[in-house]
Amino acid sequence: MKKLIKLILILIFLSYGGDILRDGIPAMPSRSSIEGFAVQLGDSIADFLETLGFQPPSDTVKDS
Repeated sequence: MKKLIKLILILIFLSYGGDILRDGIPAMPSRSSIEGFAVQLGDSIADFLETLGFQPPSDTVKDS
């Protein structure tokens, strides 16, 4: 669940990064800072959903 949220957020932030650069805004953060932010945000969202009792479907959970 957390990995899926992280991946989605990283893809969203990286896809909008190109639009920002084309518009001429020079203060674009680095790729690593965007990825770090997306990872932290993904963890926070996943933790929040887990506290609400949301559980992903059992077929998406890997046995460790």
